Amino acid sequence: MSTATENAAILLRESLASGRIHSGYLISGADDAPREAALEFARALACEGEDQRPCEACRSCRLSGEDGESIELDAEKGPYFRHIGDHADLYWVERGATDSQVRIKQIRELQAAINRASTEGGRRVAVVAEAELMNNAAQNALLRLLEEPPPETSVLLVATRASSLLATIRSRCIRVALPGEAVRNLRGGDEPEDVRDLVARLDAIHTLGMPQLLDWAEEFRGKREVTVQQVDEFLSISGDWLHERVLRAIREGRESVGGELEAYRTILSCRRELTRRNTNVQMTAEKTLFAIRSAVRT
Repeated sequence: MSTATENAAILLRESLASGRIHSGYLISGADDAPREAALEFARALACEGEDQRPCEACRSCRLSGEDGESIELDAEKGPYFRHIGDHADLYWVERGATDSQVRIKQIRELQAAINRASTEGGRRVAVVAEAELMNNAAQNALLRLLEEPPPETSVLLVATRASSLLATIRSRCIRVALPGEAVRNLRGGDEPEDVRDLVARLDAIHTLGMPQLLDWAEEFRGKREVTVQQVDEFLSISGDWLHERVLRAIREGRESVGGELEAYRTILSCRRELTRRNTNVQMTAEKTLFAIRSAVRT
């Protein structure tokens, strides 16, 4: 297992172990790995076991272990989604067999189903595979679901590139990056203004002193459910910014990028911290800012 895969797996396991389950997760990466990770995590969230989850022994695991992939979806006439196995509270959405997009009708039907009472009495989980293929209308409909999720409900988005989704959607999800994800072009014209502003601040971080870094971290004070999402987006962009810096250093022939790699490891550690119930979100942001400034001054 690669380091990136292991870190992503740890992030999901610690969410389960801590009991701090978020309403939105964005799992991205190449090939089938994100789909498989989302499927396993969805089944684990519904599992009734106490140790390893999914335990493959409880009633929920037996229901969700059945093969339901043979059911073809149709964005026009339905079915608009299918269940994971025979589990009534686990949903799977992807584009229809003859369609090129995930449509708003599918998201609306999913939202209606999730808003009904739980059939099995546990957590409800919806996986939206190929999330980058949602059209704008579908993404906006999903955004409303992420903004006001029903109790005990999680939405898992699966994408090849997280940057293909609206920034407002990304900011409401815990990011789980698996190997092979294409790094976003932070300096491209497609990025929203708030992302471009953050990149400019990171470009100038080497000029900041300790008081200024502490003031920056102060911006992440507030309601935890809001600041966790804000810091997770900050960590995601900072990680891509460091990746860009490492590639530039290699092109320029700089031999040592140890500082940047150490800062990136700090970011991965901080992302894991966000899943813990008692994590001080502001201090997590401080730790990242100090690590990045130390890297660029080395």
